Amino acid sequence: MPAELEVTFAPVSGRSANGSAMPAFDGNASASETMATANTPSTIAAGILDFARLVNSGDAAIYVAIGSTPNPLVTPRWFLGVGQSLIVSCPEGGKASFVAK
Repeated sequence: MPAELEVTFAPVSGRSANGSAMPAFDGNASASETMATANTPSTIAAGILDFARLVNSGDAAIYVAIGSTPNPLVTPRWFLGVGQSLIVSCPEGGKASFVAK
């Protein structure tokens, strides 16, 4: 299996005022996509106040970027090892892109 990224955009509940706890995803996702092509922005985009759940479902470590024109080759970006997941705030209209480490 090649490098792969699962992206889910959704609103959240229980936002922390001081950043000490991650919010919980609401039951209904705004959009979801499994990406297998590196360095290509997702076809889905975040809505108003959406967060992104990023899951590395492939067999290689990856770098992930989020933005209107995401570039995972430069910072800011996130590192996800195989099987790792991360929930991050996402600007409205933001897309995801990844590249294998």
